[in-house]
Amino acid sequence: MCNTKLVEEVQKGESNLIQSYQKPSRSPKVAFSYVEVRSFPIILGDNPACSGSGPPLEIDWNPVGSRKVQIDEYEHEKRTRGIKNAEELKIGGFFRHVLLRRSGMFTNEEILSRMEEMEKVRRQRNKTKFVWLILFRIKNFFFW
Repeated sequence: MCNTKLVEEVQKGESNLIQSYQKPSRSPKVAFSYVEVRSFPIILGDNPACSGSGPPLEIDWNPVGSRKVQIDEYEHEKRTRGIKNAEELKIGGFFRHVLLRRSGMFTNEEILSRMEEMEKVRRQRNKTKFVWLILFRIKNFFFW
């Protein structure tokens, strides 16, 4: 009888031990009370994938300002801006040109020169794609 009670106690102890090492049923949570919103100047970019109708834009590495905002206020600002998808974030070529000119950091000649550089790179890329397409078709014709 004594042995039976001992086995029951050991089994009970093991089940308590297993329960204490099980994962908690709730996921860990993280909460924020403030966010830091930084502002960066818009500068003339160098991305040739930007549409050919205007100059490419980038943001500078160095912020020009920052503000600490309560997370609820920040989320409210985000909702009131009404941006629903990435398509709404696109800026037309003419407006990109105007933004750069109004910044006072770039001359019209610099902007137009960069646009010509980007167009040249796009033409080179298209030529490369065309050559690779021809080579791919030749390879498939003869070797498949």
